[in-house]
Amino acid sequence: LVRIDDAAENQWLFDNAFTDVGRNSLVWIGATDLAVEGEWRWTDGSLFWLGNQTGMAQNGLFNDWDSREPNNVSMAEHCASLESNGSTPSWYDTRCELATPFICESL
Repeated sequence: LVRIDDAAENQWLFDNAFTDVGRNSLVWIGATDLAVEGEWRWTDGSLFWLGNQTGMAQNGLFNDWDSREPNNVSMAEHCASLESNGSTPSWYDTRCELATPFICESL
């Protein structure tokens, strides 16, 4: 799954990923706190966020959480999704078992 490193890449993915699925959808990105609650890491293991919605960016890495996220509703949201917040992208923590489109990154 994709690792998003800056605002330009985030916007490009947002502008292009929703052409087939529609703006009211979500798509998976490659971030999770499944291993340790509140330690948000990319699939390569890089820690980029620590805590909940009042947490902090880590290691100078980019994030674009919605202002209320991550919030781990029902202690069950451990995967990150890119979603529409109006006409701009935002990230949300979401239940990992949802069947939804995803964005892969080519190396």
